[in-house]
Amino acid sequence: MKKKLLIAVAVLVIVALVGLAGCSLVSGNSTDNAANNSTGTNIVTYENVSQTELESALTRYREIAENLSTRVTELEELVRQSIMTSQTNIGGYAVTYVDCVMSLQCTDERYVVNATTNAKLGCQGTGFVITEDGYVITNNHVVVYENTEVIDTSREYRDFFTGTIYYGTKYVSGEYPTITGSFDSTSVYYSNGKSYTLQLIYRDPAYDLALCKLVESAPVGESWKCIPFYEGAVVRGDELLLLGNARGFGLSATSGLISATGKTFSDSPQLTFLQ
Repeated sequence: MKKKLLIAVAVLVIVALVGLAGCSLVSGNSTDNAANNSTGTNIVTYENVSQTELESALTRYREIAENLSTRVTELEELVRQSIMTSQTNIGGYAVTYVDCVMSLQCTDERYVVNATTNAKLGCQGTGFVITEDGYVITNNHVVVYENTEVIDTSREYRDFFTGTIYYGTKYVSGEYPTITGSFDSTSVYYSNGKSYTLQLIYRDPAYDLALCKLVESAPVGESWKCIPFYEGAVVRGDELLLLGNARGFGLSATSGLISATGKTFSDSPQLTFLQ
C-alpha cells in the first residue's frame, strides 16, 4: 500500500513538472517557434543577452536614428530647393515669353467718344502670338464693341447765350476696322515702340475668342516667336502664370495656384473656368 502511494505521488510530481514545462513552452519558445514557422523569420529573444550585446544593440539603434534624422534634413533641403527652383522658373517664363505677348490697340476712326479731345472709339487688350507665321489669339470683346455710346455729329446743338456747340449721342455696335499691336520694351520686336498691323481672321463670341494675323513678317529672325499650348490636365494645386499687357503699360506677370476647375457662371453657361 505504501509502495502504491509513493508511485502515485511520483506520477503527480511528473505530471506537474510536465505541465509547468508546457506552460513555459506556450508562453515563450513555443510562441516564438509558431511565429518562426508562420513568417519564416528568426525571432531573437533577449532572455540570456549579455550587457555588452545590449549596449551594442543600443549603439546601433542610435546610429539608425541619427541617420534618419540626417535623411530628413536632406529631404527638407531638397524640398526647399525645389520650391525655390519652381519660383525661379515661374519668373523665368515671363522673361522667356516676353516676345509672345502683345498689346493690342483697336480703333474705329468713324466714331468720336469725346467731343472736347476728339478721341476716337477704341479698345486696348492683350494678344498672344501662337504660331511662327504670326497668328495671334485674343478675346472677342477686345476686337468688337457692342451698344457703345459715341458722339452723334449729325445732331449739333448751339447754346444761344454762350455759343457753345453740343452734340447728341448714339449707340453703335461692330468690329474694329483697325487693329495694331506692340511689344514690351524688353522684347526683340520692340523696335522703338513700333506698331504692327493685324487683320481679324475669325471670332467666336460664345467662347470670347478672336483670331488675328500679323500682316508683316517678324523684324528679327525668320519667324515670330510663339507661346506653346499646354496639353496636360490642370488640377487643383497646379501653379499658374498669368501674362498680359494691361492698358499697354508693358508686360505684366502674376503667379498663383489653381484652387478650382470647371467653374461656371450664369452669364456664360457654355464656358468653364479655372479659379
